[in-house]
Amino acid sequence: MTDNKTVRCPKCGTFIGQMVTREGVELLLVNAVLTNVLRGVCVDCGAEIHWSISERALADLIQRVKDRRKRFDY
Repeated sequence: MTDNKTVRCPKCGTFIGQMVTREGVELLLVNAVLTNVLRGVCVDCGAEIHWSISERALADLIQRVKDRRKRFDY
């Protein structure tokens, strides 16, 4: 596990878990569980929490494409 990014509730900011990289795969560490999908609600405010490795990978890919396009815009 090498990554220190935290995942927080989008509404109130309560700590949900920590993104880590294990064998080249990004996962979410919640207490003592590594997961690739999390669906639930925040215990503090009741906001829905959705985290998915495939959604994160897609978001990262889209960001890389946007960054690359910026470099080639004239």
